[in-house]
Amino acid sequence: MNTISEPGATDLAGREYWQRNWKEIDFRRAMDPRDSGLNNYVILRFHDLLRSIFVGLNPQGKKLIELGCGSSEWLPYLAKEFGFKVFGLDYSEKGCELASKILDAEGIDGQIVVGDLFAPPASLRQAFDVAVSFGVAEHFTDTARCLQAMAEYLLPGGHLFTLIPNMTGLPGAIQRRVDKTVYAKHVPIDRAALEQAHRAAGLKVMFCDYFLACNLGVINIESWKSRPLIHSTGVRVRSVLSKLVWIMESRVPFLRPNRWTSPYIVCYAMKP
Repeated sequence: MNTISEPGATDLAGREYWQRNWKEIDFRRAMDPRDSGLNNYVILRFHDLLRSIFVGLNPQGKKLIELGCGSSEWLPYLAKEFGFKVFGLDYSEKGCELASKILDAEGIDGQIVVGDLFAPPASLRQAFDVAVSFGVAEHFTDTARCLQAMAEYLLPGGHLFTLIPNMTGLPGAIQRRVDKTVYAKHVPIDRAALEQAHRAAGLKVMFCDYFLACNLGVINIESWKSRPLIHSTGVRVRSVLSKLVWIMESRVPFLRPNRWTSPYIVCYAMKP
């Protein structure tokens, strides 16, 4: 299968990048919001966010698709915690294989499809109550066109949840310094631009904002693995500094999600 070549929406990452990336990923398990330890802080905050979003949807039995589901920890979590019937789409065969294995290991009946975001099988078009993506839209040069393609999977009145890394703030600046190749695979998008792109895609934005005050784990340092000592030191530094912020986040008023240090931007929108 070829990489996506949709006019005006060039894929800066490409299928071969993800094929290589997923081959280097260890087997994952579903995210566990029952673990209240500091190591699980980011997952707990995501759980709070998604629970606040989905509480009004009565999600039990509704159909959800993750777009860009390679090696997904999200799908079994979304099935277990909210009762969604889960599906996934990705153009990486290796990523889909890993996503299927994770679902099987968690005892979740889900469907994973190898396919092109811009050319879905007829069975997936306008078939879902909810579509989610966790780091997809920022890889396409035309963000609105990418989001418009995602909306094609939704039923009228369906909901789209989009997460991207904050490449216009400190995380992006650090990523550019530590690995320009990875940085170049992203289109830097701030909160206002992401919101506008959803509106340009014909979606009604419910909210769009920065998420978390800090998570240096979003910085990709995988290229350092050829130098094990430097890589392991970098991993520890990322972890320690992030945890210091997490400990203080609930105690210090100015440590709130913001355009400068937040690792993510999230948007929740509805298809008319």
